[in-house]
Amino acid sequence: MNVQPRVATLILFMAGRGIAQLVTGSFILYVKPVDFGYLGGFIPGVPMPTPFFIALFVAVNFLYGVVLLVP
Repeated sequence: MNVQPRVATLILFMAGRGIAQLVTGSFILYVKPVDFGYLGGFIPGVPMPTPFFIALFVAVNFLYGVVLLVP
């Protein structure tokens, strides 16, 4: 089979979703752990999600070698 890896991944993804729908009776399962809600949330008053600030913090520390958490 001469199938590109990306295409094979998409095929298996769709097959997995189909099997999951058969197993669950077409019921969509949502897993929403409260413990990780702060990672995708917003900082009050700031219209940017928290992961953006985490990425910015890592980038600044990596580029400038500055540790912002230590006073």
